[in-house]
Amino acid sequence: IAQKLMEGILAYQPELLKGVLGERRRGKVFLDPQKCMDFIYEAAMYHDIGKNAIISVVNNDFRPLTDEEFAVIKRHPALGAELLKIAPTLYEKYRDTTLGHHKWYNGKGGYPADFDNTKSPIRFLIDIVTLSDCLQAATECVGRNYRISKTFEVVMPELRAGAGTKYNPDLVALIDAYPKLAKKLHHLVENGWIEIYYRIYSRFFQIRPF
Repeated sequence: IAQKLMEGILAYQPELLKGVLGERRRGKVFLDPQKCMDFIYEAAMYHDIGKNAIISVVNNDFRPLTDEEFAVIKRHPALGAELLKIAPTLYEKYRDTTLGHHKWYNGKGGYPADFDNTKSPIRFLIDIVTLSDCLQAATECVGRNYRISKTFEVVMPELRAGAGTKYNPDLVALIDAYPKLAKKLHHLVENGWIEIYYRIYSRFFQIRPF
């Protein structure tokens, strides 16, 4: 999802990345599309790394979490940042996207409470990961067995309602403004999940001869 959003930004509104990604040459800032795609891919891949420290709670995907379990879950962004310190270069690049992906766009909600996403120099990139994570969580039809997944058509009004408070309004407007991007996201979060999980399971559970 994060990759599709970045593709849409680069294709339709690259100015949204001004001051966030890019290289300054002769007084002007030039975007490197591959650098942008690589960053958002890796940021998205690392954003939930903290869940590796709380597997016993994360694996309770067959029922709603208790209050105590949810309190543990809320620690995973901070735990993720700590794990990234093992590799200082990763910590430097992906600390804020890992810490901030459960913070509201306006900084007034979400967790962890002691991280101010609104002051991050890569706030817009945090917003991409946040919206992608919420869209994935709402529409996932395989890994969260305790509830029924939502359709893309159901989730979009919720994103619009939260634009400016929970979600970056420019990202929500981008999806609404460009039907091709919306169509790609629609396919990915509905039919795409089945294809993705099938590829994963086929790769790791195929029978090999000794």
